[in-house]
Amino acid sequence: MLEIETGKIAILMATYNGEEYLRQQVESIMNQTEQDFLLVIHDDGSTDGTVEVIKELAAIYGAGRLQVLEGPSTGSAKMNFLWMLSQVQASYYMFADQDDVWKMDKIAKSKERFWQISCGIGSTREYEYNYNLVFTDMEVVDENLRQMYPSFIASIDRNIDHVLPGQLIIDNMAAGCTMFFARDLRDAIVDNLGNVDMSKVEMHDRLIITVAAVLGTVSGINEPLSLYRQHGNNEMGAVHETTFDKIIRNARGRLTGEIQEGHERFIRDAEAFAGEVYKICFKVVKSEKTDRSIFEMSWLKKYSKLEESNLSHRAKVDFYRTNHLERATAKATERMYRWI
Repeated sequence: MLEIETGKIAILMATYNGEEYLRQQVESIMNQTEQDFLLVIHDDGSTDGTVEVIKELAAIYGAGRLQVLEGPSTGSAKMNFLWMLSQVQASYYMFADQDDVWKMDKIAKSKERFWQISCGIGSTREYEYNYNLVFTDMEVVDENLRQMYPSFIASIDRNIDHVLPGQLIIDNMAAGCTMFFARDLRDAIVDNLGNVDMSKVEMHDRLIITVAAVLGTVSGINEPLSLYRQHGNNEMGAVHETTFDKIIRNARGRLTGEIQEGHERFIRDAEAFAGEVYKICFKVVKSEKTDRSIFEMSWLKKYSKLEESNLSHRAKVDFYRTNHLERATAKATERMYRWI
């Protein structure tokens, strides 16, 4: 277990075959205006020269600024980041992808917004339990850092203000590499991962931000504070469709039945994911480490189908709308023609 000095930010970077861009990303982190952090890297079994690059960078910057975690290969970015989270104790956390470039004020602006939503502007009082989370937008660039889209969130047709729990369960637009959160949220995730069926969790960032939304407050910074590099080796990338592409895809889907099948699968997966979120949040609430009540989380339990309900059709529609489950509402009202 790596314990970092109180007050510092742990920046967790998961690497795998990333030698080509790794130096540039680490340099952009080290040149931040906010310097109160420790960069921690864990490689997931690279077969290129990534490990040698990491050793070189560790020697350049020293243990006070960069440390390497030795551990097993986890097999995916999702599990690599969650494993790192379990191995590092710090006051605050950020994730870093190996191939992006951070703008110089990314940490400073993320930290500032975090304290604004946690304590109020100008306040220095910290809540007893802080499950809040901040994320930012990104500028989408090609492998040579030439701009493709000025906004990642706009390029995937999402709304940065859709941060209520129900909205995030259905559709999370925030990338893990843009997040900033505190130790309480980390503990809520790590301490309860043993209860979670990870096959029902698409990515680590979706789990973390949704738990934050249920237990605390999520806030998006509507500014691209990093360059999100697109290249052939990305595990997750930005996908952009024109309106014409959507019309063709939806028309084809209606003819083949893919629209209905896709909606049913989409809602089924969201309900299963909601159940895993509930498992974590219920444990936190039961331990009385939050101001949230079990009653306030009843909608999450109902939606996840952990609790059987004989709601009428109209009651189901009202339930989905009340809890901001817009795409679930589409299923409940059987409107199959949707932009998904």
